Amino acid sequence: DGSAPIENAVFVVQNNIFDRNSTYYEGGAIRVRDSATITGNTFSNNSGCCSSGGAVRARNGATVTGNSFSGNYDDSGGALWVEYSATISNNSFSGNSAANHGGAIRISGSNTITGNSFTGNFGQYGGAIRAFDHGNTITQNTFTNNGGRLGGALYVEYNHTIGRNLFVDNRVTYGDRRGAAVYVRGFHVAEPMRL
Repeated sequence: DGSAPIENAVFVVQNNIFDRNSTYYEGGAIRVRDSATITGNTFSNNSGCCSSGGAVRARNGATVTGNSFSGNYDDSGGALWVEYSATISNNSFSGNSAANHGGAIRISGSNTITGNSFTGNFGQYGGAIRAFDHGNTITQNTFTNNGGRLGGALYVEYNHTIGRNLFVDNRVTYGDRRGAAVYVRGFHVAEPMRL
């Protein structure tokens, strides 16, 4: 497949362009198992077939900052699937899509997502982000014109902190049509949100 699998290493991926790479499994451009810093890259039109992370699949403390993700696709996490103590900050996500969960990002475990822009992403469950499990912090992001079936911008469940985000023109377009900006299942912790 077209992705670069990297395991059991601490490494930096910086200032690269990843365009039109594809894989059958995880991470159309990059799959990383352990700590990584992914910064200043452009990920466009990468894809996976039947799993998650159309551009990047990362876990165990990854830092993803200052990247551009556009036009990526996968079953879940159209651009990015992260788990376990990742920090996702100051990235741009536009025009990414997922057949199921998280048009731009699928997350699980305790992650921090802050200072990102999400524009024109689409996923059935969470047009921009689908958050599983507990303990994710989603703050100071901008969500514009994202769409889905449940949660035009966000689909979250259980305990998460969602605060000081800006939601504009997000929508639910078919099916259950619940939560044009945010669909919440279970308990959550919320700071004030600008809707």
